Amino acid sequence: ALMTQGDVHGGAELFRSAISENAELAPAHFNLARYHYRLAAALGEEAAAAELDKAQTELEAAQGADPALLSRPDPPAD
Repeated sequence: ALMTQGDVHGGAELFRSAISENAELAPAHFNLARYHYRLAAALGEEAAAAELDKAQTELEAAQGADPALLSRPDPPAD
C-alpha cells in the first residue's frame, strides 16, 4: 500500500522487515526486486548496476521460495 501511495522507500522497508521475519516469504522478495528494478531505472548507469544486482538476488530468493511466483501476471495498474 505504501508503494502505491508514493512512499516507495517505505514500502521497500516493509518488504525487508517481512523478509527478516520470514526469509521464505516469496512475495516480499519479489516486490523488493521490483522496487530495485524501478530504482535502477531512475539512476545513472553505475548506481543502476548495483540496484540491478540487488533485484536479481531478490528474484532468485523469490523463485527459490515459490517457483510459480515468477510466472504469475502482474496485477493491473491503478
